[in-house]
Amino acid sequence: MAYTVEHKVGKYIYICRITSYWDKEKKQPRQHREYIGRKDPKTGKVIPYRSRYTPVMCKHYGATFLLYNICQSIGLTEILKEIFPHEWDQILACSFYGIIEKRPLYLCQQWAEITHLGIDTSCLASQRISELLQSVGNQSGSMLKFSKAWAKQREEKEYIVFDITSISSYAELIEFVEYGYNRDKENLPQINLGMLFGYTSMLPIFYTVYPGSVKDVSTIKNMIAFVEDLELRNVIYVFDKGFYSECNISEMVKNKWKFLISVPFTVAAARELVRKYGNEIGKMANSFVVNNNVGYGIITKTTIGNKRLTTYLYIDKRKKLQAEEEIIRHLKEIETELAHMKNKRLRAIEKYFDQHYKGWRDICFIRRKGKQYVFGQHEKGIAEVLAYKGCIIIVSNSSMKAKEAISLYRDKDIVEKAFDNLKNELDSKRLRVHSTVSMQGRLFISFISLIIYSVINKVMKENNLYQSYTFDEVIRELNKISVVSLAKKIIFTEVTKKQKELLKLFELELQIPSGSFPP
Repeated sequence: MAYTVEHKVGKYIYICRITSYWDKEKKQPRQHREYIGRKDPKTGKVIPYRSRYTPVMCKHYGATFLLYNICQSIGLTEILKEIFPHEWDQILACSFYGIIEKRPLYLCQQWAEITHLGIDTSCLASQRISELLQSVGNQSGSMLKFSKAWAKQREEKEYIVFDITSISSYAELIEFVEYGYNRDKENLPQINLGMLFGYTSMLPIFYTVYPGSVKDVSTIKNMIAFVEDLELRNVIYVFDKGFYSECNISEMVKNKWKFLISVPFTVAAARELVRKYGNEIGKMANSFVVNNNVGYGIITKTTIGNKRLTTYLYIDKRKKLQAEEEIIRHLKEIETELAHMKNKRLRAIEKYFDQHYKGWRDICFIRRKGKQYVFGQHEKGIAEVLAYKGCIIIVSNSSMKAKEAISLYRDKDIVEKAFDNLKNELDSKRLRVHSTVSMQGRLFISFISLIIYSVINKVMKENNLYQSYTFDEVIRELNKISVVSLAKKIIFTEVTKKQKELLKLFELELQIPSGSFPP
């Protein structure tokens, strides 16, 4: 199959014929590019090139130029070169591919052949990728060395967020793949991936893998050991309620870890605090603004596991109102549906509502009275459900203003968004490997991709770029910039005003690429 494409360079338009074919030796589809001429600006006809003026190459350049310069600016390239001297360029190439294409790694070579990387694309063939994953995955000591060097490079001064996500896999023979709480609601075995994220730099710092059956609450002790090895000191760690337990509180206090951790309302002490201070929290004197949202909070003290801790109580009245409206809608929907179920048995009706209205038994009841069904509301149950809606209770061994504590805790979703980017934006939602070693290599490359992705995301947020572009649109726009190798020189395709503005936001000026990786 053959087709032509046009590349505008200055005032000229060059025509290239692309032919797809099947490589019998490598057993994969390939592309051959042949430049056939220049379009006449007046007639639109193709003027054939003389052989000595024929371009020998035209490849995508703008996106890889951006990604590599980001790696240079944050010190990532230097660390990879030092620790992985034989694989660093392939690791970066695969990471760039994950960001730009978001497709399975075994297709990387097809992309590399039409992208300026300056390396032999045969090293990115499917078989070579498998060997790369094995090679990196076997270097557990080097990966830990990288983590330590990267953590030191970041020099986080204030807050670190720790969280866990699950990544599903069909390969049950991988050592860590087990059934557990799947955050994507999939009936598949999984691994659990824990990650430290810098609140100041907005960059991932470290990750580790846990068996899929391990619960969040049991991971903190090992994380303490990793943090000590990474030499992260004088920071405050932010955890959500999934990590709460009296044992973890004691462990963190004993190790002199400064922390903020949310207390779930399954804990009696949390419910008691709401009953005691519920009316006081929402007073005007306790109001403040967090991220343009009005909230209310107070500070008190509480004892957990013989440890006296500062306690922050917060309420978001909008969320409480939304919860109340949702309950009202559910009550009306249940009552309406019940009216159309006159001929069904009570057990069948209750089973139906169990499936479609989780927790409905706490707010209402259904009874049979003669041939009719009686619907009623549990006023006490509704009050109990609403009592904790919009409320957050945070305990800490560090003192700060209520507004600061709540702001830090609510902004911990940077990790949740990072996990979402890792799994959905960078094609890591499924593990497509079949050994523990390959899994470790694949996760390391995904982690490198996430670091680079997070830098771009930060710049886009700081410059309000998300009002005009999505992340993919920025990458696609820059990826239109190509380099054309003529007989005597290398030139860029026409750079648009939009592309120049994007490069300026990243403080970059387009440069002619060298012949070796990186561009």
